[in-house]
Order: sequence, then structure tokens, then C-alpha cells
Amino acid sequence: MIAPLMLSALLGTWRCTSPDAPGARFAYSFFRNGTGSIALLDARGRVRATISRFTYAPDAGDLLYRWKDAVTTLHRIDASGTRFRDLGYSWWHDGTWAAPPTQSRYDCTRE
Repeated sequence: MIAPLMLSALLGTWRCTSPDAPGARFAYSFFRNGTGSIALLDARGRVRATISRFTYAPDAGDLLYRWKDAVTTLHRIDASGTRFRDLGYSWWHDGTWAAPPTQSRYDCTRE
């Protein structure tokens, strides 16, 4: 499981890029109340649109997200110091974890 210290280390906002959306910039945020969000940023680094909101919890070394649209995903996370990477995910589908047809991965640094 993810140690509580690691979860607290994720708190705040991270500035991100994604190999799945070249040229786009994102803000990936984790809040103390167990919620988070991913937002698309404009060229000046301001939030242009919130892509989605989620709740999060540790699960066997990964992070379990429940998205606002009720989909549950399990994210592979790598975090150390000022770097955070969301390496991809599986989703709960027909009673099992399955790889979705497309992935959203993020490479982030502390804001």
C-alpha cells in the first residue's frame, strides 16, 4: 500500500505534460479531503477548463480513483521529491480490472 507519508506528499497542485496530448499542459491537484482534479491550462499556465474531478484512496501500492462520472480507475503512480508521474491506469469493467482502449499518462513537477 501507499504509505500515508506518500499520500501527503502528493497534496497540492502539480504542473504536467502528457505524451498522449503533445503540446498540452495540465494542472493535476490532490486535496486533503480526498478529492482531486485535472485541468487543462492555457499558454500562460492559467486554468482553461477542468477536465474532471475525482476522489482518491490508496490501493495495493497504486491510487484508486472514483471519477465524477462514476467510473473507477486504478492508477500506477511514481512519485519522489518534486516529481510525480501517472503511468497509466486500468478501469473496473465487468467485475475485473481491464486496460482501457486509450491511456492518459502525465509527467508532473511541483507547482
